[in-house]
Amino acid sequence: MTISAQEKSQYERQCNAAAGYCAACTKPLQPGEVYACNECAHEAYVETDPNFSIAGEGDE
Repeated sequence: MTISAQEKSQYERQCNAAAGYCAACTKPLQPGEVYACNECAHEAYVETDPNFSIAGEGDE
């Protein structure tokens, strides 16, 4: 049985989270952080904001 690269990546993220490490950068999680540290979670939110309200649409 072989696993895909995506399945391997998902497994690694789950193992990191279970061990108390950030799924993105593998830094130890602080109290209140679950799967990703605050820095990585913030970066992911900004990159995926569907309304582009944080991306600087009104900064021009």
